[in-house]
Order: sequence, then C-alpha cells, then structure tokens
Amino acid sequence: MTLQPPTSFFAVADDEATNSPGHLPADGFMPRQDYHEYVIPRPIDPLSFLRNALNQGLIAEDYLLYRGQNSVIIAGNPLARLTVDVDAITLEYQGRQHRTPATDPFGQIPQILATLPLTQWRAYGYISFDISRFYYAYNHVMNCPLLSFFVPTFEAQLTEHSVTIRSIQPINQIETGGHGCLRQNGYADHGAAPCWCTLP
Repeated sequence: MTLQPPTSFFAVADDEATNSPGHLPADGFMPRQDYHEYVIPRPIDPLSFLRNALNQGLIAEDYLLYRGQNSVIIAGNPLARLTVDVDAITLEYQGRQHRTPATDPFGQIPQILATLPLTQWRAYGYISFDISRFYYAYNHVMNCPLLSFFVPTFEAQLTEHSVTIRSIQPINQIETGGHGCLRQNGYADHGAAPCWCTLP
C-alpha cells in the first residue's frame, strides 16, 4: 500500500499576509514559525545550564535531557505534541488537535509532522515496545501512549566545545554560570557571581 502525502492539517498563511502591519492571518490559517539559533563558543556544564534555563524561564514546561556519546540535548516547552494510542495518532499544535486512524504509525508520523508550519523542527520523546502491535501479532497494551513525541520551542545541544541554542522566541541573554560557571580553562568558578552571555 502506498501512502499519499496528506493535506496539511494546519494551513499556513503566506508571508505577505503575516508580515503586513496590523493584519492577522485569516481564520484557519497559521503563520509559519522559524527557530532562532545562537552559539556560545565555550562549554557549559549541562546540569548548570538546565538549572539556569529553568530559573530564567527559558524552560517553563515539560522538558527532556538526553545524554548521547558526544553531546547532551536539553529540549523543553512543547510547541506541538504527537501521540499514538491503539486507535489513532493525535497531533496537537497551539490549541488545535487532529486525530487520524492509526494503521502504520512509522509511515504516518513523518508525513503528519511534516504538515506543521515550522521550519527545521526536531521531535523528542519515547516509543514503547507495545507499538509493535501494529506490525506483529502482539496484544499487550500499556495504559499510556504507545508513542509520545513533542516538538520544543527551546532546545540546546551542549558539547565539550560549545552550546548551540535553538528557540522559537528570540533570546537576548542567558545565564551561564554562578555555581558551575566555566572559565576558559574549563574549571568551574563556584564562587563567582552569576555569569551572563549576551547573544547576538
């Protein structure tokens, strides 16, 4: 069976309409959103960064911390949520919801997320083993979503060399220290006053 690309669940207003002063998109249309990207060219302790992001209000809702082999990802403030249960795939975005019957989640999900009016999004979350029921003879079902992803408004990738921040909302400054503020030599200056990094 060949799946056809779906009609966009969230119609996107054109640039002329969304950029006109005092003009709101027509009912049913949503402006496309872009991520602002910033780079801090030095390492920051991930837990210190997370604590400061929470204290500063850059992350105010659900968040995820993922430690990979060469970097740590911190993502939070869901802008969109996608869940799969035994019957349907549900996409929520800015108060709107769309449900579609679940038949081949791994085939459907990329197409559904591609309809979001966002550029260069990333989705984070979990996939449970029980989602195999769509592909094999497997009847056990957990009492929570079989799959749950969210697209964040704020995310950061921390490596041993730098921090890359992507945010829907522009950021002027971010607190990068105090306890855990890193000097150029990589050692924490635990007695320092809070350090602020001005972002371009």
